[in-house]
Amino acid sequence: MADEEEATYRKHQESQCLDRMKAAGNRVDDLEKLLGREISWVRSQLATDKDALDKRLVAMNEMRGALGDLGQKMFTKEAHEAYQREQGIYREAVQKDIRELREWRSELAGARVEIQTKASQFSALMATLIGAAALLISLVTLIKGFIR
Repeated sequence: MADEEEATYRKHQESQCLDRMKAAGNRVDDLEKLLGREISWVRSQLATDKDALDKRLVAMNEMRGALGDLGQKMFTKEAHEAYQREQGIYREAVQKDIRELREWRSELAGARVEIQTKASQFSALMATLIGAAALLISLVTLIKGFIR
């Protein structure tokens, strides 16, 4: 009877071993399927990312081209400094001419300069009065706006 029990025990052990091997094989198959899905997902993501990077590269190249064109059309610092020097010389000449004209006018006007001074004082007074009136009107309008 011991042999029978031993044979039964061996069959039981062999069936458990076969069951474990089948379960392990099934897990390996499931893992292979999962790995296959993950690899295909990664490949699709890589393709999508590659397309996005290609589009960005094209856009960057277009921008570089535009900046290159812009760089050729830019007003350089040296040209700007030369222009400023030229304008400075012109400005000094104009200011000198204005000074000479003022001196010449004051020499010709003589007594008339005093009258013009009084007229300019009157003009300043009128401008001050008009400004004050405008300020009052704006304050009244502002207050009306807050009240409503």
